[in-house]
Amino acid sequence: MGTTVQKEDRPLVTLALITYRQEAYAREALRSLLNQTYSPLEIVISDDASPDETYVALQAEAEGYTGPHTLKWHRNETNRGLVGNVAQANSMARGELVVVAAGDDISEPNRVERLVEEWLKAGRPSAICSDAYNIDEKGDRTEFQKVWYLAPGEGMSQEDCLRAFVQQRECSMSGCSEAWTPGLFHDFPPVTEGVVTEDCVLALRAWLRNGIGFVPDELVGYRLHDSNIWNLANAETDPEIIHRMEYKKVGWESALFRSHITDLEHAREKGWITPEVAQEMIGVCQYKLWRFEYKKRWLNSGMLKRVTMLVGIFTWNIRYWKLVKWSLEWAFK
Repeated sequence: MGTTVQKEDRPLVTLALITYRQEAYAREALRSLLNQTYSPLEIVISDDASPDETYVALQAEAEGYTGPHTLKWHRNETNRGLVGNVAQANSMARGELVVVAAGDDISEPNRVERLVEEWLKAGRPSAICSDAYNIDEKGDRTEFQKVWYLAPGEGMSQEDCLRAFVQQRECSMSGCSEAWTPGLFHDFPPVTEGVVTEDCVLALRAWLRNGIGFVPDELVGYRLHDSNIWNLANAETDPEIIHRMEYKKVGWESALFRSHITDLEHAREKGWITPEVAQEMIGVCQYKLWRFEYKKRWLNSGMLKRVTMLVGIFTWNIRYWKLVKWSLEWAFK
């Protein structure tokens, strides 16, 4: 498999392997990184204090490795969560581009090669993302294919993309196949506590800086198994557990929009976006945050309290008909 990036244009890239409780898949994930065709490449392995043998499995896979890539190792003393572990790996990165890989996924051998090629062609945007495909626990492709590729439409400006992302979650990127420049962590405030995934945070930050590049190639096999965080949430049938998970997911969304507001305010102060665009986007985020906070209260309330909440909305201001409509949808769905 030949290289398409000229030697003089080959920046150092960091490939970050993020692991937690993935003993059954970690060796295969690391093997796919060791087989990357791109060089110069450093592989940063950051395990989030896994209670199983994930870290031991990784060390066993790397034992005796004599290939061209540099390996760095880190294991958190206590569990920091996905966002904290990603931030840890980013702090260890020396590369101009950080490519992330999960400990249960498989990267195609030319993944980094293609990302760097398109990243350079696009003028080094703040982030870049490829398409992906789904695999099962054995590593075989599944029949169900998720739509991963969310590139902007033709003729969309960066401001258009920012609006589309904030308003409809379009022009986004998937966490399993993303890459970013380290400044998306270094140049922004710490990610708001309570945010559980980094992909939406980094997508917003990228549109606030130099945009996102997209590669239509399927470069990552995203593994579907019972321990996926969203599979765990969606596989439950017990009404009480479903209620608790729904409440927890609403909390995650609230934390995410608080993070977006903080980043938008930061970008306005830095002059990365105009005050008018900043205010418009902050207003959208505040409205969505209100919705999730309202839903959180709704989920935590009895029937009498819910009736009181609905009456309060109607009497508060009937002109806000969208808010009333949304409340009724939640009440009677």
